[in-house]
Amino acid sequence: MKTYLAAFAAIAAVASAVPASAETQPSERVYFADLNLDTAQGQSELRQRLDRAAYKVCRFDADGQLRSTNAEQQCVRQARTAAKIRVAQIMKEERLGG
Repeated sequence: MKTYLAAFAAIAAVASAVPASAETQPSERVYFADLNLDTAQGQSELRQRLDRAAYKVCRFDADGQLRSTNAEQQCVRQARTAAKIRVAQIMKEERLGG
């Protein structure tokens, strides 16, 4: 399995006045090659790692200001969704020999 997952590369800063195309989107790499994703324990650990990364990425806006609780939670939800999609893509590629 691939060593790293760029879990949050698609997350745009929430509640920013700058258009998404003009800003650098935050991202965090999540290591999971050491996990057995065929087990409940491995899946649980991956979710925890993704959650920690989501909160790290979403805590501050593009200007480095602390986000409001609502904006942070919205960003975290988007990060989780993006991460789930990316994990599924990587797992599918691995099953197909990619």
